Amino acid sequence: MKDIGRAHHNPSNARVMTADSRTLANHPPLPQSLPREGGGKFLSLSPSTGERWERGWCQHPRSVAISATPPNSSASVPLRPLSPQAPHQSTSFAAWLGASRRATRATVFALFGVLVVPVVHAAPTVSLTAPANNSKYAPPASVTLTATATDNASTIAKVEFFHGGSNLISTVTTAPYTFNWTNVATGAYAITAKATSASGATKVSAARNIVVNSAPTVSLTSPTAGSSFYGLASINLAVNATDSDGTISKVQYFKGGTLIGTVTSAPWSYNWTGVAPGNYSLTAKATDDLNAVTTSAAINITVKNPVEVSITSPTTNSKFASPGNLTLTAEALTRSCDTCAAPVAKVDFYAGPTAASAVLVGTSTTPAAGSNPPAYSFNWSNVATGKYVVKAVATDAQGLNTTSKTITVTVNNAPSATLISPATGASYVGLANIPLAADITDPDGTISKVQFLKNGSVIATLTSAPFTFNWTNVAPGNYNLTVKATDNLGAVTTSTTVAVSVTNPVSVAIASPANKDRYLPGAAISLTATATEANTTGMPPPTISDVTYYAGTNTSAPIIGASTAAPYEVIWNNVPVGAYTVVAIATDTQGLSKTSASIKITVDSTPDVAVTAPAANS
Repeated sequence: MKDIGRAHHNPSNARVMTADSRTLANHPPLPQSLPREGGGKFLSLSPSTGERWERGWCQHPRSVAISATPPNSSASVPLRPLSPQAPHQSTSFAAWLGASRRATRATVFALFGVLVVPVVHAAPTVSLTAPANNSKYAPPASVTLTATATDNASTIAKVEFFHGGSNLISTVTTAPYTFNWTNVATGAYAITAKATSASGATKVSAARNIVVNSAPTVSLTSPTAGSSFYGLASINLAVNATDSDGTISKVQYFKGGTLIGTVTSAPWSYNWTGVAPGNYSLTAKATDDLNAVTTSAAINITVKNPVEVSITSPTTNSKFASPGNLTLTAEALTRSCDTCAAPVAKVDFYAGPTAASAVLVGTSTTPAAGSNPPAYSFNWSNVATGKYVVKAVATDAQGLNTTSKTITVTVNNAPSATLISPATGASYVGLANIPLAADITDPDGTISKVQFLKNGSVIATLTSAPFTFNWTNVAPGNYNLTVKATDNLGAVTTSTTVAVSVTNPVSVAIASPANKDRYLPGAAISLTATATEANTTGMPPPTISDVTYYAGTNTSAPIIGASTAAPYEVIWNNVPVGAYTVVAIATDTQGLSKTSASIKITVDSTPDVAVTAPAANS
């Protein structure tokens, strides 16, 4: 450090001093004391650690409070401002802070006529950058230790790595301050770095914690995967837990993420009692003496409900007249008590519009004598009209219960249904218009729908009275009519059958030629027919629209010709040799048609000869 002034008094007595005998670059060792006026003793100053004293004078001083302790005295004497014109007063102390505002620069004061400059260096900065805090390693570990260290007023002389505060790991004297700590044994370590500057100032970093440890091993040995039990179950939980470089401190058993129990000593088994029915995923966690934790593979087990129940009577969809009297019977047993005299404590029967809204209607606590499986019955009487969902709940002595599948029963008086129109045997001419009417009643409810049917097929559906329907455009045919009534509870009644017929209004017959007439080849054959239309019930009177002749018995045969006016004549020209069957089909303006009786004619070259006289055997 350069000399920043000169002594104003007795230069031969001026001295330069360092309190801790440290040396400075390009400066010889400095004495530890200054002679005092009157000789003999020396003056001690505080603070002293890291101070450097140098003869000189500050050109631009600033006052600062500093104290010193004279020899043979325990009292600290505060320094007071001293004018630059009188720096040599031996009974006064003065101080000035140098032109720089940094606390590490210089403090100037006079000691018994000697101007000195103490320079106090701030401690260096140091921090660990590796390992990361709370790192974990497997033994024997290799741990990289890294620190950063700086000093604004000096240089870093060394960085030391410690564990546990005072256990030296290694010393690094040059940057980067890194050391590979190898073969680290199992244990927990608090790592620190201590930086020392060239001026002797030191700083210790914040600690970082690491653990060198092998995790324990653990596996569930009881129960085995896929095991099943009947509740309320008692299940023995056991593990195989070891730690290669330490000891096991505890074993915890879990169902899913929920703790079942904790064991802190071998053999690490736990009796899990009162286990309710359900499916469980079990794991075990082993923790060693350094808090390393290992979780076992999960195993799945099942705890079954031991109670079984089913309704055996009545069967679902049974129907009863109102008011109903129903005997409800359910078979119930408990698998965990197959040999018990009374394996089920009770069976409760519930009924209501839905399973969720069902209410208790009765309870049975005693099975029928000799029944196997045990059968529990209850007589449910005076049941009002309605549709009911029924279920049975069986409860065992442990309080476990099971609900049966539901059944549906209906208490209801079916509706009555009578077809009052048309009358049985009624006949109509098509296309017919037939009025349908029914007498429908329900003694204990309402009618939800009425259906009219022909030969089992629905003609119409009605949902409100009056239950009448006009069945129009009924084609010729024979019909069996019924009416079906459904009430609000789904009860259905079908009426007795009424048979009616609808006749074809069209009639047709071939007028010429006569049946079995014969013709020579090339003949022109005149075909005529009579066709009429009967009156049609309830419809505008139709007429014959045409008559078509076919050389066959149906419409798939070749068409000879058609006529739209009586006598519906068609000339069949150039008829080849052959035998023919001819029919006429008449169609009216409704689209209804009728096929005539067939006739046979022959066309050939051989004339027919017959002796007409005398009579045979004359």
